Amino acid sequence: MFVTRLTRRFFHRFTGLLILACALAPVKAQQSVDPPFRALVFSKTAGFRHDSIPAALAAVKRLAADHNFTLVATEDAAAFTDANLVKYQVVVFLLTTGDVLNNDQQAAFERYIHAGGGYAGVHAAADTEYDWPWYGGLVGAWFQSHPAIQQATVVVADRVHPATAALPQKWTRTDEWYNFKINPRGAVHVLATVDEKTYSPGAGAMGFDHPVSWTHTYDGGRAFYTALGHTIESYSEPNFLAHLLGGIRAAAGVIPANSDASVNGRFEKVVLDDNTSNPMQLSVAPDGRVFFIERGGAVKVFKPNEKKTLVAATIPVFTGNEDGLLGIALDPQFASNSWAYVFYSAAGASEQHLSRFTVTGDTLDKASEKVLLRVPTQRDQCCHSGGGMTFGPGGDLFVSLGDNTNPFESSGFAPLDERSGRSAWDSQKSASNPNDLRGKILRVHPNPDGTYTSPDGNLFPGGAGGRPEIYIMGNRNPFRISVDSATGWLYWGEVGPDANADDPNRGPKGYDEFNQAKGPGNYGWPYFVGDNKPYRDYNFATGQSGAAFNPAAPVNNSPNNTGVAPLPPAQPAWIWYPYDASPEFPELGTGGRTAMAGPVYHYNPNLVSDVKLPAYYDNTLFLYEWSRDWVKEVKLDDAGGVVKINPFVPTIPLARPMDMKLGPDGALYLIEWGSEFSGANSD
Repeated sequence: MFVTRLTRRFFHRFTGLLILACALAPVKAQQSVDPPFRALVFSKTAGFRHDSIPAALAAVKRLAADHNFTLVATEDAAAFTDANLVKYQVVVFLLTTGDVLNNDQQAAFERYIHAGGGYAGVHAAADTEYDWPWYGGLVGAWFQSHPAIQQATVVVADRVHPATAALPQKWTRTDEWYNFKINPRGAVHVLATVDEKTYSPGAGAMGFDHPVSWTHTYDGGRAFYTALGHTIESYSEPNFLAHLLGGIRAAAGVIPANSDASVNGRFEKVVLDDNTSNPMQLSVAPDGRVFFIERGGAVKVFKPNEKKTLVAATIPVFTGNEDGLLGIALDPQFASNSWAYVFYSAAGASEQHLSRFTVTGDTLDKASEKVLLRVPTQRDQCCHSGGGMTFGPGGDLFVSLGDNTNPFESSGFAPLDERSGRSAWDSQKSASNPNDLRGKILRVHPNPDGTYTSPDGNLFPGGAGGRPEIYIMGNRNPFRISVDSATGWLYWGEVGPDANADDPNRGPKGYDEFNQAKGPGNYGWPYFVGDNKPYRDYNFATGQSGAAFNPAAPVNNSPNNTGVAPLPPAQPAWIWYPYDASPEFPELGTGGRTAMAGPVYHYNPNLVSDVKLPAYYDNTLFLYEWSRDWVKEVKLDDAGGVVKINPFVPTIPLARPMDMKLGPDGALYLIEWGSEFSGANSD
């Protein structure tokens, strides 16, 4: 088991990137600051000749005239000599096709790129030089097929690169949509994709991840490619011309552009501590120290300057079932008050404690403990203890608690066992009980005296209808949570039930969920799962099924409910997925399910750090999967909707990511649990 840090390697900081978000429009207003450069535009074809070439050449000439660069256009491959190419900052392959350069010309172009030259390829440039492997690496991917010209939606993931900064996040346009022989993602930085659900992709379709524009550094030079630009109309379209201009300028190297922001080889995993036992959660201090906890009760601190780990304290805890030392969060003012909040299973009474401790030096002073909150639990049966902790805006502390219910005697469906003596098998006692804190995400405001208040805006203000600490109810196992520091939106991974298939007598198969809450709400468990798929009111005594539950008006009639029966309407999941492939979210794959929510990254151009994530990841949510060993980047629109889910550095192996936080240096810090479910992991 490891505590690790994912950092950006060889990342060059460009403080001007955010300004470039508006640098491409209106085009006339920028003439006085446009950097001068020289571009060679090459449009030779050795086969099919695009009708759009005259319009494309005319458009590029207009861009040159309007934006202060010198353009030389040619179809003569004799221009590819060392003496001639050195005159240009960028060579544009404009709608080229087939075998266009001989061996000597190819060698000269390779030397040009190796010396730091730039390449920009437009549309059919990917249908060029199939027998030249070096060129295939430069362009990124070769053309394979295309359907009929039609309208589709381009999804723009990179909002800071000059080629895409001025584009709408969802860009609907008409073009010839290329399928490629390979998906280049990871080897190149993908700027934009086309949504195959918005058109008929035909044979060779690439599926849910279909890049159409990308960039990368290659063999010492810079490369940009766009598959767009087949039609004559493209070359009078302002958005496409802004896209083309930005790509050419970036490839010329005359404006700042991070060409490798998501390229796999530009990241590395640095192991901070590989001698841990059941590591659960971490929190990074402003001075770079990493505080992390082990389920057995140890609070540890990694000191980066000394590259060593110390035991800050050992807290006595109950470790049966899934209990133990479960959560830690440093106070937002930790640098001045040295307060650490810890969530743990008390060694004596059957209850969870939310406590505050003072850190003195590298020691957690156990005598300083202030118990803010005690949550009674049952310890006769496993599972779902929760323990996720994070601070939100205004100093509010969010804490997640599982439903503390045995899920193993419900055939993988909702545990609704209302028989006498079976409350441990009935999640209605907790998750759907407004008078119980289990199966909830709490939001409390810690006070300086070691108490707390329930802030305005929780689900049951003032305790009317339920406990005032409850922000989110209807949770099964909200194990890992995060709060966007800019918006205050809450994210969590909901670890779901285990049924492999729908059952008409019981309800839906199991789904895990990633959820987003912009305010308080009831998220439905144990009556609903996924996008409010309802369970049926199953009688465990008779084996008979009643009606399906109603998400608009759920009612908790269980004898184990100590709160009111009518509940707030159930909110559907934001992202949901089963064991098998998800039709709605195929990016999440298949296999075991353990959804966990990571942080939202906000790029700080003023932060001096050689390991911070680049500006491409600004406003990106990171989600991760304990069972499937992946991390995903989720691109959001301004309203918080999902625009695109992309893999994040899939080439770095992970051994069950357990917790993930952003450090003050802008790097991702994570705990890896190890390959086995139990804590006896040697990896």
